[in-house]
Amino acid sequence: MIRRFIPLAVLLLWATGAAGQELGDFRKAQDLLRAGRFAQAAEILAPLVEKYPQFPRIQLDYALALYRLGRDEEAREVFLDVHDVPNLPSAVRRNIEDFLERIRARDPLQINFDFGLWHDPNVNNASEAETVDIPVFGTTLPFTLNERPKSAWVARTAANLRWRKPVSNRAHIETIASVGRNTAIGEPDFNQTTLTVSAGPRIRYFIVGGGRPLYGQVNVDIGVQKQFRGGD
Repeated sequence: MIRRFIPLAVLLLWATGAAGQELGDFRKAQDLLRAGRFAQAAEILAPLVEKYPQFPRIQLDYALALYRLGRDEEAREVFLDVHDVPNLPSAVRRNIEDFLERIRARDPLQINFDFGLWHDPNVNNASEAETVDIPVFGTTLPFTLNERPKSAWVARTAANLRWRKPVSNRAHIETIASVGRNTAIGEPDFNQTTLTVSAGPRIRYFIVGGGRPLYGQVNVDIGVQKQFRGGD
């Protein structure tokens, strides 16, 4: 949605008497953004943002370049300024809100909480079969299972702590620690508490293929998990 306003931004710059060099710089910044050369694009757009603050299109390009460079606080400030512009198209405003949420998700430290309630028809993980065949001396004998599936409502509470440390513009190390409790209502023997700690790199990538840029992230984790069963 942001890219659709390029011709309009160029016309507005021309209408306000922008020098040919500035128009050329704006077009060059567009090419650099499409090529993934965000540092160079930001360098060109910064003075244009200062000189033409009345054009949200230029500010959005600058904010996008800052975001791709991992300069989240600067990008957040610019996105918020444009978000409050009167008569901004609703689609553009939603796009800005999406970027603001992505920036929030990249905050260095986050603490989140989970709550849930569901019905588990087999809270004890018992076999659905009443008997199993045990091989004995070349034949099989039926063995009756004593435990049958039990149903219960399960309430879940969990806390998750995430810490991220940038190591470059496109990579960071992320550490996650979580503790969760599944309480089987009326069946305390099947309560379960889980502790998990993991860490690993997150590497963002940018690929230009077929004329379209592709963005993504590669995640690698190593961790440990400990489970405790039962308890009131």
